Amino acid sequence: MPNTQVSEDLNGAQFALFRHAEAKPATAGEDDKARPLTALGRAAARQVAQQMQGLGLVPKRALVSAATRTRGTWDAAQEILSDCQPRFHDHLYHAPATVLWNSLTEAMRPDSPVVLVGHNPGISSLAFRLTHGQVGSLSLAMVVWFEIVDGTPHCRHVLRPT
Repeated sequence: MPNTQVSEDLNGAQFALFRHAEAKPATAGEDDKARPLTALGRAAARQVAQQMQGLGLVPKRALVSAATRTRGTWDAAQEILSDCQPRFHDHLYHAPATVLWNSLTEAMRPDSPVVLVGHNPGISSLAFRLTHGQVGSLSLAMVVWFEIVDGTPHCRHVLRPT
């Protein structure tokens, strides 16, 4: 993975990594990308979005994998975070950490927090790298919120459904 240092012009920028919520198990012959969320998954995504809103962590933009379960996660979260504009990207589906990081750094702005909704193992790998091992594997519907300080990402919040 490339260096996680960014331009100091991005100081103050905030971003979040959001692992998709629980999806229905795959059945034989089913396309993995098409698996929808369970009712529990939708509730967990809304719950984490409520935590984000309660802490004032409100993204303005969302980068979302085009898979059904990540779209569903974002749709549920957007019921709470309604002012956030999503963009759905095929290249984020099971993307490695490097692709996720590159997508985030291209989207970062100091005045416009961005959230990336994605999949393991890439999203956990990125969280592990950015937190220097303090955050391991992201559980379903888990969010890790960062802020850029002196050109370096700093973990500010780790949110999980309860």
